[in-house]
Amino acid sequence: MAELTFADGLRELADWMDAHPEVNIAPFEVLHYCLDKDEFRTSVRAMGRGEKSTSDPYFFVTRWFGPVALRTYAAREKVCRRVVKGVELVPKEIVPAKVVPAHSREIVEWECEPILAAERRVS
Repeated sequence: MAELTFADGLRELADWMDAHPEVNIAPFEVLHYCLDKDEFRTSVRAMGRGEKSTSDPYFFVTRWFGPVALRTYAAREKVCRRVVKGVELVPKEIVPAKVVPAHSREIVEWECEPILAAERRVS
């Protein structure tokens, strides 16, 4: 007997959900973590369209299929370039039972080229 794929499992789950409408299943998200920029680009290309977002330290592209979200993501440092725009002085902070001394903190922006830009070259 052939081993079931992830997609087979999703189809089996969908069939079960159709057979049991009394079970209320909330919208959910399928996550796909990419190890490098090429894998991320391949995933985004296959999605066709999606919503971009960030949350340190990740860069996400999400595509909705009805109430189900497919979210592909990678470490931001793998797909974007970290650019220090300056340094700010953070004043001393007193927290109960702890003193956080004044210190410098980098002001950082992430420059993320369009993920499929490399494929849009005009010859």
